[in-house]
Amino acid sequence: MTTSIIPRITQNNNAYILYDESAITNPDMDLFNPDWLNRHAEIIQIGTGRGSAWYVNLDQHQWVLRHYLRGGFISRFIIDTYWSLSLNSSRSWHEWNLLKQLYTKGLPVPRPVAACVKRRFGFYHADILVEKIANTQTMAEILGHRKLRSEEWENIAATIKKFHDHGVYHADLNANNILLNENKEVYIIDFDRGQIRKSGPWKAANLIRLKRSLNKIRNSQKQFLYQNSDWKILQSTYDKK
Repeated sequence: MTTSIIPRITQNNNAYILYDESAITNPDMDLFNPDWLNRHAEIIQIGTGRGSAWYVNLDQHQWVLRHYLRGGFISRFIIDTYWSLSLNSSRSWHEWNLLKQLYTKGLPVPRPVAACVKRRFGFYHADILVEKIANTQTMAEILGHRKLRSEEWENIAATIKKFHDHGVYHADLNANNILLNENKEVYIIDFDRGQIRKSGPWKAANLIRLKRSLNKIRNSQKQFLYQNSDWKILQSTYDKK
């Protein structure tokens, strides 16, 4: 598949859609509506985290749809409303454009399909649609039923280092946002609030966040086949790259 992405924008009243013309034609708001998709496609809700997400199988396309939800204390009062005077600074458009940049560079991320913003008086709701990466499991899912081999830990470390070498900051690098397939290939997903940055301490902070997520899952699950020695492999490989 080509890594070329052709950005286009369409508008319907207060709804704006940024999309890849080479991946989808004439998108409308139905593509971001789980109720509509439930009637016209195969759709499965996934995850229990901060965002609502669904696997979508429609017209031979396999996508992941994610609706942006707030986290933290403010989510008790404001569920999915954000403020921005610019479409480009909205959560979904920012992530779509970042994914476009990373994907066209050949980095292992999902191909962006479409991003939607519904605006009203500076406030907005947002969604993003990306291609599903086939035949993968999250790092957390795999560790729930088997150990990762040394080679897999090394591949994870090398992939993270590759992103860091390109200045890619991931705002929530955790065991659920790292995917592996049967060929031991590694992908990173969910670039909400991600950035391109100059080199700095954020790289070490990314790794600390991942390590913290592994420890948190291990402490909360009856079976999670992660050991401290695994982290030593990852850290050692990262440091050598």
